[in-house]
Amino acid sequence: MALSGAALLAAGGAAWAQSAYDEPESPLHGVARAIGLASPEPKVEDFVKESRPNAPTGWMPVFTTPPEPDSQVRSPDSLNAMDADLNATAADHQKRLADSATPAPAAAQPAKPKPKKTPVAQKPSN
Repeated sequence: MALSGAALLAAGGAAWAQSAYDEPESPLHGVARAIGLASPEPKVEDFVKESRPNAPTGWMPVFTTPPEPDSQVRSPDSLNAMDADLNATAADHQKRLADSATPAPAAAQPAKPKPKKTPVAQKPSN
């Protein structure tokens, strides 16, 4: 029994290999694969390999402030010109909307509710 345990441990150590995702395989998974309890590593298709970057992407910070964008501060005259342009466009849109508006349909009267049918008692047949 001890010999088979040592053989499994050796097989697990030999199975310490790189996976398709460049992560080391655990010794327990290597042992499970050696005795047939774990599924083999799936074959990575060529289009998947081609779409992955060659070098590792590295660590991406999560809770840091992003760098400021490379933009210039606009002058007050530039902002006023943009505001005037937007207001002129909004007025043009409102004018076009008013010109193309169709009159609202007459208020529809609500449909009359259908009278409820009362079940008629059937006479027993002889």
